[in-house]
Amino acid sequence: MREHFEQQIAARQEGRMEAGCLLGTFSNSVTDSYPALRAAVHDGFEQWIDTLTAVLSRARAAGEIPATPEPADLAAALVDGFEGAIARTRATRLPDPLRVFVTVTLAEFTRRP
Repeated sequence: MREHFEQQIAARQEGRMEAGCLLGTFSNSVTDSYPALRAAVHDGFEQWIDTLTAVLSRARAAGEIPATPEPADLAAALVDGFEGAIARTRATRLPDPLRVFVTVTLAEFTRRP
């Protein structure tokens, strides 16, 4: 999980995500006037969350993460937190929000009971 988000951060730092996450960028600018785009953004987030849910479910079965919260809720929280960190990074032009996300959020979510 950590590697996944660190790869996302590296892509941003290398300029491959200069404008931030495409899903996040579109979600901030989509209005009700563009239902097809809104649906595509929703589907993109759901696919990302579903992928993380599968990984977290395997981690839970292996005893690597606590029994609660549910993997789907944890996956959604991770995506939401990462998107928030990207928004703050874009606003401040500093890498600190992404660093904090990885070091604090992932450490807390993967803490063993």
